[in-house]
Amino acid sequence: NGTDTMPDYSDGRTPWLQHKDSIKKIEVTGIYAISAQAFANCKNLTEVTIGTGVKSVRAYSFMGCTSLTDVIVTDAKSLEGACFMNCSALSNIHLPETLQTIGSSVFESCAALTEITIPASVTKIAANAFKGCHNLKDVIFQDAHVSGHACQEELKLIYSLVKPKYAIPVHGEYRHLQANAGIAESIGIPKENIFIMHSGDVLA
Repeated sequence: NGTDTMPDYSDGRTPWLQHKDSIKKIEVTGIYAISAQAFANCKNLTEVTIGTGVKSVRAYSFMGCTSLTDVIVTDAKSLEGACFMNCSALSNIHLPETLQTIGSSVFESCAALTEITIPASVTKIAANAFKGCHNLKDVIFQDAHVSGHACQEELKLIYSLVKPKYAIPVHGEYRHLQANAGIAESIGIPKENIFIMHSGDVLA
């Protein structure tokens, strides 16, 4: 009915624990949330459909499902921390226009992921959401172009993807450069490696 939540399986003791290596396909509908670690380490799981009514996919819920290739999310508002972390075969992911938050490390080490479309509804992409996605080449933001300048969450995403050793904010007024520097520091770039330059400055 879209109001109930799975019990907390953060201890890993799910009712299907003894059968987890036999699970190949999952379709979940009608509950509010998929609980933490609910299907973690189901090594032979290949397809997941998170259907109508499911608003939240909790932390680590599908972590370590190393055969998982296809995920369809139709109604969720949030993907919480590391819910698809180490799904190394994940190559196809559909995110809904209801999605608002992509939590920290959600797709970390999803090495087979080459492209992803981020719905315009997304307002937050947390740090390390795509860490270790070494083959991710195309990140498409739906209907995101307004001014031609990246917003805060887009800058966080780029810093998380590129993981630069140094950051040198460019373009805009000094307050914009300071804000950009603050974003770089917030996702883990050391303050001493962030430089705000002025016209004529030389960095050596």
